[in-house]
Amino acid sequence: MKKTSLLLLFVSLSISLFSQWTVQSVPDPKAKGNFFVSNPDEILTESQVSYLDSIIQEVQDSSKAEIAVVMLQSIGEETPKAFATELFNHWGVGNDEIDNGLLILFVMDQRRIEFETGYGTEQILSDAKCYEIQQDFMVPRFKEGNYGQGM
Repeated sequence: MKKTSLLLLFVSLSISLFSQWTVQSVPDPKAKGNFFVSNPDEILTESQVSYLDSIIQEVQDSSKAEIAVVMLQSIGEETPKAFATELFNHWGVGNDEIDNGLLILFVMDQRRIEFETGYGTEQILSDAKCYEIQQDFMVPRFKEGNYGQGM
């Protein structure tokens, strides 16, 4: 009985530690109310998530841009850029008429950050500008292990 219980516990822990996300399984923060950060692997602390949610709410109130932040441990062999694009479309980030969405995806095991922008957002956040933001502000903090500050 003890061996069976230990085996079940080990298998459960292994599955949870090595789980990978799919576009359909990533929790949509909007489904829980007026939230913007999906952090199912708890890469960020609760206070960091709350802080980001408040900043994103301010941006949305002042500019009408819609932002989603996704922090994941793994997406398996998926390409982060393709995953971000598919998730952006799956969730419908941004207003349909003006296409003003931004999705920021962080994938820990691939050490990748992806910005997916709607056409209405690209004037402000070009690919070059997104890369500059990542390199100047995010990557240095992530290298320090400070994911909350990087975001």
